[in-house]
Amino acid sequence: MLLSIVIGAASHLLWDGFTHENGYFVLRSTYLQNHIRVGPFKVPVYKICQHASSLIGGIVIGVVIFQFRKHSSVHLRTNKFYWPFILLITTAITITRFLFAKHLFNIGNLIVTILGAIFITLVIAPFFMKEIKWSTPSTR
Repeated sequence: MLLSIVIGAASHLLWDGFTHENGYFVLRSTYLQNHIRVGPFKVPVYKICQHASSLIGGIVIGVVIFQFRKHSSVHLRTNKFYWPFILLITTAITITRFLFAKHLFNIGNLIVTILGAIFITLVIAPFFMKEIKWSTPSTR
């Protein structure tokens, strides 16, 4: 697991070099700094790479989860409070971030904040829901 974390962190940092304004490769590549017209907007190539890779990664993760669930012999019933809890805590984290950092509010930070809040909530939810029987295995 530790090796997976190290590989994931390293590849993430490497990819950030191609997809962020001050990234190592962006600063050295005129191609990544070029702008492409998308409707009424001129968007830098590095930003298109960033959002496209996020979209593709999200789709891949969704497909894998769907396939895993489809082929699993164990079916979990989720407590009716689980997803409302996720929504509540995600919303609270997002609102709190922008209450204390109003100057950072823009669409990019909003998306990153919401995604980060979702992942944080998905990690902490089981600890809060531990006392409640939130999933029960059953066979199909």
